Amino acid sequence: MKVNQVKWGAILSYILVALNAVYGLFLTPYIVGCLGDVEYGVYKSISALTVSLMVLDLGIGGTVMRYIAKFKAAKEEHRISNFIAMSLIQAIILCGVIALVAFGMYQTIDDTYATTFTPAQIQKAQSLFVLLMANVCLHVLQNVIGGVVNGYNKFAFENGLKVTRLLSRIAMVIILLHFFPDAYTIVLIDIGLTLLFMLVELIY
Repeated sequence: MKVNQVKWGAILSYILVALNAVYGLFLTPYIVGCLGDVEYGVYKSISALTVSLMVLDLGIGGTVMRYIAKFKAAKEEHRISNFIAMSLIQAIILCGVIALVAFGMYQTIDDTYATTFTPAQIQKAQSLFVLLMANVCLHVLQNVIGGVVNGYNKFAFENGLKVTRLLSRIAMVIILLHFFPDAYTIVLIDIGLTLLFMLVELIY
């Protein structure tokens, strides 16, 4: 079973890479067409700004996976529950740190984009930034849960979930942007999918 998990996990990871390539090549022009160059520029600028803060998760998901696998190999499963609890506390602390850094960055958005964005665009950029930062914090928590799943060698499930999430995102972006051509639509789709698939991982 472990061999099958690794094999299917690897296959699904390649599928995920291919889907990401398709997303970048074909879906991005569709998004630009729906939002317009200006709206997309605001969204992309703020999105790039928030993605840079993902490094603050300190690779917590990989650490969780490594230690759970280590405890299982050493027949020390009794230590796993305490370790997961500690990791979740660390993730919450990291979210607090990210929120503090984000608050400082939020204060600079007005000055940073004063010469490139209109006042209305700056206001929208600030709103998008808050929503995107909330999604970043959710991702940090989800990384812990995903690390637990991978630590139990459920690679096929975890990578299958990632493929399903990406396919769902593509479908929802195509459909919802057609009716609601706004950057908020994309951000809310991402937050909704993060919450949904985090719940699925928790139940699993």
